[in-house]
Amino acid sequence: MNTTKQQIIESTKGKFFSVLYRNKLGDVSRYVVRTGVKKNLKGGTNYAPKGTVTLYAVSKNGDRTNAGYRTLYLENIREVKAKNCQVTSVGL
Repeated sequence: MNTTKQQIIESTKGKFFSVLYRNKLGDVSRYVVRTGVKKNLKGGTNYAPKGTVTLYAVSKNGDRTNAGYRTLYLENIREVKAKNCQVTSVGL
């Protein structure tokens, strides 16, 4: 199932989409994110664990003041909504 989520995220090709995510404490948040962002990187490599995806979050629950990179576990992603890509809406 994680490969399906990964394929959906890759099919957005850098366009904005939203993710409904449940964290380890059980709180649910909606992020507006995109892939392929290179701004504010300071070098080095990404040591994210397997089964994760690194995304640039523009807003969290509608609050745009908390923008930045997020590493999300694929198994905790509950929903992906994207326009103008292969999949328009997926409840996972």
